[in-house]
Amino acid sequence: FVVLNDLLIGKQTSGRPITAQLDHVVVDQYGVLVIETKARTNALIRGTYADAKWTACYPGGQKKTLQNPLRQNEQHLNLLHQLLKEDGLALALDQVRGLTVFVDSDVSKLELDSVTALRVADLAQLEERFSERYDFAIGTPLTAEETSSSMNEMDVSIDQVQSNANETARLSEEVAQDAERGAEAILKTIGEIYRIKESTQEAVAVISNLGSRIEAIGQILNVIDDVAEQTNLLALNAAIIAAQAGEHGKGFAVVADEIKDLAERAGASTKEIAELTKTIQSESKNAIVAVERGAKNVDRGVEVSNEAEHALKKILESSQKSTNMVRAIARATVEQAKGSRQVTDAIGRIAETVQQIAAATAEQARGSELIMRSVERMRAITQQVERSSQDQARGGRDVTASMESITSLLGQLSQAHRALSRSGESLVASAERMERAIQQEEAMLRQLSGETLRLRDVR
Repeated sequence: FVVLNDLLIGKQTSGRPITAQLDHVVVDQYGVLVIETKARTNALIRGTYADAKWTACYPGGQKKTLQNPLRQNEQHLNLLHQLLKEDGLALALDQVRGLTVFVDSDVSKLELDSVTALRVADLAQLEERFSERYDFAIGTPLTAEETSSSMNEMDVSIDQVQSNANETARLSEEVAQDAERGAEAILKTIGEIYRIKESTQEAVAVISNLGSRIEAIGQILNVIDDVAEQTNLLALNAAIIAAQAGEHGKGFAVVADEIKDLAERAGASTKEIAELTKTIQSESKNAIVAVERGAKNVDRGVEVSNEAEHALKKILESSQKSTNMVRAIARATVEQAKGSRQVTDAIGRIAETVQQIAAATAEQARGSELIMRSVERMRAITQQVERSSQDQARGGRDVTASMESITSLLGQLSQAHRALSRSGESLVASAERMERAIQQEEAMLRQLSGETLRLRDVR
């Protein structure tokens, strides 16, 4: 059954139809045996039929004469039974039955395969999906190239950002250094302002002391003024006394006049000193006010310097934070540049992989097209094999039925012949009964001949 199995799964071993190949296989294996069996059966039937006719024509013959054809018929029947019991015929019948069952089973499988082959529409949809994937795979490299170009532009932008970030970090460091120098200068200025404040306070104290001294001088001038007035009065009194003394009082009068002049000059000088003292007192007061105003301005300058110091400290802190942030941005930009280059390289590799996928998808699309064609051919071959297998199965069942019918008829013929043998001794007495048996046997022989002809027609 290997050859039949190969035929059923679609291996066409020749250009002939499947049915012709199956008939060839059956004839090659069992044709000789079937032909010999048919020849022997026809010969036995003809011999038995002739003996029966001879016996029917001579019912009044001798018993010994009747036993010869009966023994010949018995030998023929034994030979026929021997043929039926031969391994070849039994094996042929069993194999024909097995062949029929096998063909029926494979016909069912072919029907299932036929149903499976009807899924060509699914394969067509699969082919469409392959085509869509192929189109997508063709477009993907273009997208990858565009993405790679965008990533290259991004790399340039990232490099520019990195350069700007480094420049900003440098400027931030310079600003921080300038802020530190400004803070140091402000601290020095604050120190000088504090010293100016101290000097101003000392000047205020000195001017205040000067005012106090000037007031003391004023008091002294008052005393001097009083003394001058008293001296002037004494000089006037001395002049009066000198005038009263006459000639003796002239020298005393001169002294009195000199004292009077001295007292007048002392009074005038005292007045001038008093005016100068008042002026000095006024100017010292103005100086004290100015110095106090300057001290207040120094205090405000100290406060402003302190505020400037705090502002510079904040600027310095902000500059340091800005510098740190700019440095972090620069480092992040460097990392981003590295990552961008890695992404660019990965996109390049992806583009290469996508091109390979596109090529593989194209091959897959061509393979799916070949599969579609093969499936179409397989479906046509499957339908042809299915029809041929069904015809072969029907022929096998007919052969099996004919063989079984022949076997049954031969059994009946054997039983009839044995009955004919048992009635041979009383054949003379029961000629009519024997004639009916012969007629029955003749009818069965005709039926057997018909089955033989039917078997021949089937062959």
